[in-house]
Parts: sequence; C-alpha cells; structure tokens
Amino acid sequence: MATYNVEDMLTSLQSSLGPLYQLATGSAYLIGISFALKGIYDLKVYGDMRTMMSSNASIKGPLITLFVAAMCIYLPTGFEIMMNTTFGYSSVMAYEQFPTSGGGTLSVSAQVLLQIVQVIGAYAFVRGWVLLARSATQGGHGIFGKGLIHVVGGVFAMNIVGTFNVIAATFGITF
Repeated sequence: MATYNVEDMLTSLQSSLGPLYQLATGSAYLIGISFALKGIYDLKVYGDMRTMMSSNASIKGPLITLFVAAMCIYLPTGFEIMMNTTFGYSSVMAYEQFPTSGGGTLSVSAQVLLQIVQVIGAYAFVRGWVLLARSATQGGHGIFGKGLIHVVGGVFAMNIVGTFNVIAATFGITF
C-alpha cells in the first residue's frame, strides 16, 4: 500500500492548475462576448430612446459594458498592461526573483502554493471586471469599489512573487 505525503498531493494538484487557469481564461472570453452583445443591444436601446423621446438616458452603461467586454476578450493583453503599470514587467513566472534566506530556490510545495494563489488571482481579476460592468448598469452602491478591489487584488495575487518583493523592499523584510 502506497503512502502519500503533503508534497505528493500538492504535486498532483499542480497538474490541475493549468487547466483551471485555462478555464478562467475561456470563461473570460465567453463573458466578454456576452458583454459585447449586451453592450451593442444597450446602445441600440439608447439610440431608440433618444430618437423617440427626449429622455435623460445615459450612455455610460453601454460604453462601460463594451469596455469590460474588450478587457475580458483581451484578458492576457489586459493583464500584461496592468502588470507593466504596477510592477514594470509582464511575467508572473518569477520564482527565481523570490528572495530566500539561504539564497536557494523554493521548494516544490511552495511553488505549488504560489501557483494556487495565481489561479485564484485570475478568477478574482475576471470577477472584478464583471462587477465593474454590473455597477455601470445596475448602479448599486459599493459594487464599483468591490470590482476595483477585485481587479487590483487579482493583479497582486497573480503576481504574488512580485507583491512579496514589493512588501519586502518597502518594509525591509528578508525571507
């Protein structure tokens, strides 16, 4: 009978993380296409309302929905732009940049845990854009703030190594 330890379980979990990240990206593409269709329909409704009667309809909702659709469809490019803006580089695979006390590399279990945080960050990034689109059309209080926090937190979580490096450099912490 075989015995398994935590490192073996984390290594087998690591094989599932790639497809989970691809699921998040594929979901973002589908969400982006649906938001694009919704944004175009909302623009049609806005145009019909403007020609039929002079109402105080707002174009803000359809335009933000189309912007979020573009961000979801171009998720890798949008994430790369956010990474370059916040950290100055676009690669999230920076395990070599993680400072360790012995100057060595991270263990396999630490790398798997970092990859789990990156996948969670991808889902938070997509969810943040969905919340931002919902705040434009529904106008709920606090939804815009939640969406913005999810987007920023998703970027920080997807680049957890860079976030650790920033915190360590800011507070003078050595790992």
